[in-house]
Amino acid sequence: MPAAASRNIKTCMNTCTGDGDKINFNTTDATSAQRTALGTSAEQDDLINYLRGSSAREARNGGTLRNRSSPLGDIVSSQPVFVGAADPNLFFNKSFPGSDSYFSFTASSTSRKKRIYVAANDGMLHGFSAEQVAEDGQPTPGQETFAYLPNAVILGGVKNLSSPAYGFGVPHEFYNDGELTVSDVYLSGLNSCTGAACWRTVLIGTTGRGLSKAIYALDVTDPADVKLLWERDASDSSYIGQIVGKPVVAQTSSGVWSVLVGNGYNSAHNKPALLQFNIRTGALTVYETTGSASDDGLAQPAVWIGNVSENISTQAY
Repeated sequence: MPAAASRNIKTCMNTCTGDGDKINFNTTDATSAQRTALGTSAEQDDLINYLRGSSAREARNGGTLRNRSSPLGDIVSSQPVFVGAADPNLFFNKSFPGSDSYFSFTASSTSRKKRIYVAANDGMLHGFSAEQVAEDGQPTPGQETFAYLPNAVILGGVKNLSSPAYGFGVPHEFYNDGELTVSDVYLSGLNSCTGAACWRTVLIGTTGRGLSKAIYALDVTDPADVKLLWERDASDSSYIGQIVGKPVVAQTSSGVWSVLVGNGYNSAHNKPALLQFNIRTGALTVYETTGSASDDGLAQPAVWIGNVSENISTQAY
């Protein structure tokens, strides 16, 4: 890990609807709602610095916060995913909006710096360098280069990580425990892009079994400039629960790419539903399914591509 003050950690403001809402997670830029969720005014800076990895206020150094061997939290359900050059054969012989420029996109991605992304129960999605050697001005192999701490996780009690009783009297929580999906998608209209520039590599993550009940989308096309697409949580929709399983990225109509997930368990609505998020805007469409009247939720869907050449998904099971 880089030194706490040097880490590139981002979060978002309360709306979380685009890169304009992405902010640094530090004592200067954290929102008032985030600071309030982290404790009293006297505690807030210490908590922010602790989450960034500082050990200055840990008990072993004369402070009151929990001792850690590393700022990296436990990794349970979030498998690491690798992002390098795109696969030029992925959409071979397909015909849909953007398919004719995908090969150009893959050619431009051959120089992309390799990264491994994984979510951990320190609340953050982490990006690590997967390069084998360090080049001038580049991170060393295995070094963290980026982290994203969802706003919903901050508001959802991540401050408990600092309690000396965490894992004992204060129960361990799965703050960011969902599986990750990385996919190339064609986002026409994004920043008035054209051709290969409309192809983006996106990462979709959920907080999984965590109490925050959130899902987020990041544009990881350029690992040196990861962009926030959106973050949604249970405060946005009563259908969003503890989403388990791997998110599915699919083209759901011509030129429209979506994230498909089951709504998970323990949603406020408490009924099973398939959730479809527009991958560019985060707009949500809910398809309530048959199931129990209450105390029910939908797990990971399987998605069927009706016409392989058009690459449009038509059914979910």
